[in-house]
Amino acid sequence: MRYLTNHDLVWINYTVTGRKYPFSYAALEAAMAAQYTYLSNQSPVDLASALMRKLITDSPFAQGNRRTAFVAAMVFLEANGFSTHDDALLMSKTLLAIEPAGSDSKQDLEVVKPSENSHFPHTSSLREIVSHVCTRYSDALRVMALDA
Repeated sequence: MRYLTNHDLVWINYTVTGRKYPFSYAALEAAMAAQYTYLSNQSPVDLASALMRKLITDSPFAQGNRRTAFVAAMVFLEANGFSTHDDALLMSKTLLAIEPAGSDSKQDLEVVKPSENSHFPHTSSLREIVSHVCTRYSDALRVMALDA
């Protein structure tokens, strides 16, 4: 299993916003930790959902939390052997509907229809995957940026 680090999440935020924004290290650390399984047997889809929801609900960055959450979840899935459906408008509407106060995260990524068939070999760098995700979902990222 490949995991994203705090540094990866900061870099993703910079990539999607085009600026360095201040962030809460404690909230960032909590979001990063959401992708790990501690004494549970969760699928990569569940872990990506937990990471995405935590980034949205805790909002560690001054700007770009939903875009960062979306890209981080897609990168986590791709890095762990999953590809996703690319209906950008539907995905952006789904992510914009996630409320900061908590419902269950298990259905958050159903809209992307993850399947075990990644475009990337396990040796691909996270930066390559981030670049691919940002390009592939540029329409969804633009819609999310308008709501920021």
